Amino acid sequence: MEVEAAATMLTAQMDARTQFMAAKFLKQNADATAAVAGLIEAGQNSLDRIVAAAGPGKGGIVDVSV
Repeated sequence: MEVEAAATMLTAQMDARTQFMAAKFLKQNADATAAVAGLIEAGQNSLDRIVAAAGPGKGGIVDVSV
């Protein structure tokens, strides 16, 4: 009986640690996603300002593909 209880407690501790690490990884992934979204938005804003400064009819065909 004691062995079963100890095994159950160890399993519960391992499950809790696994859930903690999974939550930590999800938060890091969400933070990285937000950072990438911010970079894309900043790049778009920068490109919009460049196109606006160039005047009408200019900058419409800009290939920025990678």
